Amino acid sequence: MKTTFMKRALVTGATGHIGRTLCRALGAQGVEVVALVRPGYQGAPLVDVTVATGDVLDGESLIAAAHQCDVVFHCAAVFEIHTREPDVLHRTSVEGTRATVLAARRAGAKRVVLTSSVAATGFGDGPEALLDESNWANDLSVPYYRAKQEAERVAMQIAAEEGVELVTVLPTLVLGPDDHRVTPSSRFLVDMLRGAGVTIDGGLNVIDVRDLASAMIEAARKGRAGARYILGGENMLVRDFGALVTRVTGRPVKHVALPRWAMTAAAAAMELSAAMTGGTPALTRDAVRDVYGKYAWYDVTRARTELGLTTRPTLDTLRDAAAFFRATKALPSSTAILEAA
Repeated sequence: MKTTFMKRALVTGATGHIGRTLCRALGAQGVEVVALVRPGYQGAPLVDVTVATGDVLDGESLIAAAHQCDVVFHCAAVFEIHTREPDVLHRTSVEGTRATVLAARRAGAKRVVLTSSVAATGFGDGPEALLDESNWANDLSVPYYRAKQEAERVAMQIAAEEGVELVTVLPTLVLGPDDHRVTPSSRFLVDMLRGAGVTIDGGLNVIDVRDLASAMIEAARKGRAGARYILGGENMLVRDFGALVTRVTGRPVKHVALPRWAMTAAAAAMELSAAMTGGTPALTRDAVRDVYGKYAWYDVTRARTELGLTTRPTLDTLRDAAAFFRATKALPSSTAILEAA
């Protein structure tokens, strides 16, 4: 289907999981895609895009990249749950967002679609009530989560001051193929597929990256200026998510139920080990504070009603992701992927 409301679009963070998939989806609709790529990038190549070398912290490169673009999709961020450079993470998210919105205004783009995160709305203490776009978290610990929320507030302020049409999307747990870096979201899945990951108490919500990209285009097309849209699929227990992974590989996923103090102690030990080895801890104390035993369950009525959001079954997403990670060696070639029953 060819789109007519935008002929040319800029995608920041184009080499990431969401950005790469969005570039492909835009191209499939006949949009000329300009992909912002940082100098020296040597990762998996982008296809059928115009590459603009630049950085979200370089306003002039952003303005040049956004030239003659109808829409700017801002996906760039440093996506790390644990970071040794929190200042870099914060500056890229917050100041990069500020620079992107200002550049869109100066380049004459019609609107900006900002990729935030449901973390900005918070996590529920139980399954009784679903969070929605009216919620704002006030007690986040993970630096990435805090930065995403602050970036969203900054974008709203700049958009109001500069007269920019801003539409914000808040994805849930993003999974699916084409994640070449293996982001923290995908690492959670890959560990389970390898038999190393575990499930914990609480709940989550998954959206396939391809469904997310489609919804982002609809947000650009018909989202209300100033509105937030949670983009997610089915709310499920983490334990049930593990059961779906078992259906993909045939390998059981262990469930761990520990008191919060014990999980915090385990996270502290992982952080200490990572500090000594230079590795990345599988769990951090900040993450325990934010998500352990919590319910990342959300009401996506607004997106379904206003954007026509549709999502595929999570099991299909897991199978496609597993096939991609096996093909790209993130999973051993011997990893079994069972056919659908």
